[in-house]
Amino acid sequence: MAITRREKRALLMGAADSKTLAKYYRSDHWRAVRDQKLARNPTCELCRRRRAHQVHHKTYGTLFREDVTRDLDAVCARCHRNISRR
Repeated sequence: MAITRREKRALLMGAADSKTLAKYYRSDHWRAVRDQKLARNPTCELCRRRRAHQVHHKTYGTLFREDVTRDLDAVCARCHRNISRR
């Protein structure tokens, strides 16, 4: 799924709506980044007990140029829910 220039600009400026953010998470770019992170870190980086099936952005300021070692955490669903509640 391709992201338009306008959508990309909105995402980078932090002004994207939930529909645009959902589109980003369905994009080929995100799928490739997510798969790379999960391949490198198959265990949750927070609890270190469960298998990681999700990837959490530490910041949205690096969208489209995420560094998988610094900008993302491989997490289990439980830890991801806990992070999102903060």
